[in-house]
Amino acid sequence: PKPRDRRKILKKFLFDFEHTISKCDLDDLTAATEGWSGCDLESLAREAAMAPIRECLKFAAAARRKARRVEQQGGTDPSEEAARTEDSFEVAKQEMFEKIQSLRPVTIEDFQSALDFLLYSSHN
Repeated sequence: PKPRDRRKILKKFLFDFEHTISKCDLDDLTAATEGWSGCDLESLAREAAMAPIRECLKFAAAARRKARRVEQQGGTDPSEEAARTEDSFEVAKQEMFEKIQSLRPVTIEDFQSALDFLLYSSHN
């Protein structure tokens, strides 16, 4: 697509999620995607939109590891250990739920990372 059409396509995908992409950023993305197809642009937008979600998943994995460490610390009383483990997992689950509800907006940095990733992927 021509630059004007690429801009329209990117703008359409940006409508679907919260973002901090400015008009200037959109111009830069339009220029950086010279020669890209509509499907390529869709992949770019999806990859960028996944960045905040991936952060939540990384957080969840770290919280889960922390809960396992608490579980492995053990204790003298089995009922105390079970309660501590259950509390740790419950706290981790609640923190992840809160993170998902308050996902950060997609940024130009997310798009830059997505561009780098897709360009790297297409050459390997």
